[in-house]
Amino acid sequence: MRYFLIWNVEHLVIIVIQQLQLEYLFNPVVGLL
Repeated sequence: MRYFLIWNVEHLVIIVIQQLQLEYLFNPVVGLL
């Protein structure tokens, strides 16, 4: 169960990072702020 939770957290972190990268690419001004 512990391994499943760790995998879940890592998966969520990757999704968040990808979302931030997309926002930075489409909105460079907002990314700099």
